[in-house]
Amino acid sequence: MREESSDAVRDPARLRAEALLGNGRTLSNMGRYEEALAMVERAAEADPTYDRPLLAKGFVFAKLGRIGEGLEIVDGFIAEHPDNAYAHTTRGSCLMEAGRDAEAEEAFREGVRLGGEDYIHSYNFACFAAKHGREDQTREMLARALELAPHMNTRAATDPDFERFREAEWFQELVKFK
Repeated sequence: MREESSDAVRDPARLRAEALLGNGRTLSNMGRYEEALAMVERAAEADPTYDRPLLAKGFVFAKLGRIGEGLEIVDGFIAEHPDNAYAHTTRGSCLMEAGRDAEAEEAFREGVRLGGEDYIHSYNFACFAAKHGREDQTREMLARALELAPHMNTRAATDPDFERFREAEWFQELVKFK
């Protein structure tokens, strides 16, 4: 795996892969998983040294109901890179799709632990907790995510995963513009 450096940021292959991956995420968020899969595969081809498209492919497979294939990709990656927070968070998402909630929670916790100051791991754990009606856990993880990335308040305010808590005072307080 290529080191993230100022040179990597300017690498045209990496830039193309990141753009394609972003398009794949957008399609996935829209529920257009077949198109998302094609996009993340193109991202992986654009820069084979970039790990995120491979993990995104595992996630999209799970969303398509191909959970075994998704987990095989992600678990294989974790075997080689056990300290990769994104891999553990992606594993949590795949396991959640499979209804394997205890394992999903463990994977999300590991992603948060390894992810340090990267908000996305706490945000995804908050989404998991919200889907399961775990108010205290949702509040804790969402507060952490928004502390790390205040700009995510607009996404959280409309994210369907938080629908059940949208009217709660604590939720309104967390997502208000500061």
